[in-house]
Amino acid sequence: MKQQLCKKCLFAGTCLKCAVYEVIPKEVAKNPQLVRSVRTLAYKQSVSYSSWPHHAVDLAHKAKRQLMNRKHEIVNPKLDVFLPTDWEIDAGFADDDKFYHRIEEWFRHVCCTPLPDHVTPYVTEVGMDRFKCLADLLLAAFPEETANWPRRGIASNDNAKPPCQVINDNDLIR
Repeated sequence: MKQQLCKKCLFAGTCLKCAVYEVIPKEVAKNPQLVRSVRTLAYKQSVSYSSWPHHAVDLAHKAKRQLMNRKHEIVNPKLDVFLPTDWEIDAGFADDDKFYHRIEEWFRHVCCTPLPDHVTPYVTEVGMDRFKCLADLLLAAFPEETANWPRRGIASNDNAKPPCQVINDNDLIR
């Protein structure tokens, strides 16, 4: 069975109903419930902290949805945030296991530690890119589990025309 796309979705290269909006840093900074939801779903994955870098790559490859920015452009998660930067490589910081130990410690803290109910979670500015990438990966890989995440900045009742709406058969591309 062929997938039917409206003109807007055909131009985008995918059905916009099959894509999810990427997380924006401002959304993470102002929404502790979103941070809690991301950390809880990551914890439920039951992946060891040392296996999370590989698991993140697996999530990107097995994603059920594509990531879309606010301009309706399909984007890829920036997995390079889990690798050393050029500066760290040139300075010799990535040659030893210290860098990889720092990444594993970040995964241990964020993905492998349960979050108590009385704690208000937050993301530091230093860890924002990594957390955004983790949230994007989980959004794309688990659309059913993330459907009820508290996302601010994405109005559900903005009265805008949905991105993929077939009005009549003339608008339908087969």
